[in-house]
Amino acid sequence: MANATGLQTSSAHVDGGDDRVRESLALQFKACKRVVGVGDPDFCSLGSARHVTCTIVVASGSPDLRPITYNSEPMPLLESFMVDRIGVCALRIESLVYAMRESIPLSAAPVPAAVQNVLSAQTAVDVATMRVPFFSGRDWQSTEYGFRMLPSCIPASAEMVVPSGSHDNVSLVFAIDLEHPKTVDFLRMWQVTGIQPETHFICIFFPPLTLAALGPPAQRQSCLPRSEGSAGGADVPPMDFGQQLTPSTSFDEACTILGVSRDEVEKGRYRADTAHKALLFMVQNWAASTHILAKFCVSQSPEHTFPGGYVARRTSILTSLGWGEISFSKKTKWYTWASQAACRSWKQDPVAGISHPLQSTFIFSFILDSDSALYGKWRGICFLWKQGGPLITGKLPLESSGDRDERATAGLIQRDLEASRVAIEARLAPMPSS
Repeated sequence: MANATGLQTSSAHVDGGDDRVRESLALQFKACKRVVGVGDPDFCSLGSARHVTCTIVVASGSPDLRPITYNSEPMPLLESFMVDRIGVCALRIESLVYAMRESIPLSAAPVPAAVQNVLSAQTAVDVATMRVPFFSGRDWQSTEYGFRMLPSCIPASAEMVVPSGSHDNVSLVFAIDLEHPKTVDFLRMWQVTGIQPETHFICIFFPPLTLAALGPPAQRQSCLPRSEGSAGGADVPPMDFGQQLTPSTSFDEACTILGVSRDEVEKGRYRADTAHKALLFMVQNWAASTHILAKFCVSQSPEHTFPGGYVARRTSILTSLGWGEISFSKKTKWYTWASQAACRSWKQDPVAGISHPLQSTFIFSFILDSDSALYGKWRGICFLWKQGGPLITGKLPLESSGDRDERATAGLIQRDLEASRVAIEARLAPMPSS
């Protein structure tokens, strides 16, 4: 039965009596009409809605730390934004991110800060999905569990998108595999909370600088977008995306096939101009190139051979982007360490609660000043790499800021990471084990 907005809210799917549900579906309805050009507000084929749920995963910057996971509450979604792939429900990643962003603030249960921050990110974030809810150990990012990279998106501005055809497979998120033993265990534990088995999805976010610290090559080799099912499916293209990558494929052609846009290539191209020497810009430049390496499945390995015979070589891709192998490796070492250092704690704040009989002596003052300088550099690192910080917002830290940590970040240079890394490391508490 249609409600006042013309939406069909079948009782077997979504209860349209809730004001929040009606508001959410009305916004989707408008988006759907805008996309397909429908002018009739009673266009009923847009109206049927279903509840979907999602396990949201925020990957850690260290392979030794488990990712943050959160199971969403049921979210209403118009079926017009869904598509069937040989019996498996699927939808565009943009639609799923939009639904999560709009629904999670209304959640009655606490939502981890990392999840809230990544869904409000105003810069591009790397995204992946998988079909088995398993996130333990170092090998969960595997084709064995259906893991694959998706086109990056800007969560804060993601909009509902109607799947337009079989070529949308590269951007589709597929529902979980109900027959996998680990999925059975997951549903036995969580279905009582409202998980929708046939419309439950997994969305994995990689905040800036997490891709380079995710572990061995096997975890990244599943980044190739692949079609689901066989060639016999009516809406499935009769080829593997990897087969398009042949030995004669150029770098530019490979970028197009793997979904790396020209804008992404330009962002990943080495910047030598002094106008972009602020540490924030340097890290963003490095992170963009790391993202491209991940698309070619060589972020952690020297080369990868695609099914069609194309061999992606890390050194060749870096050369195409204007990077030197030594320079890139050094930045990877420094920035990965910094992203992990930002997750740790200082053993003792050197500028608080100090009491020592030698406090007034020159020697102790020198030690205190030295520790305070290192502490300030570490606080600057924490501010730059924190959730919701400059690497997420893209805002350049200001030296005139009233925030002491932001001022520390504004004064931070790459040389500080290189020269002070060992000294700062000695003053940090060990990385949490879980």
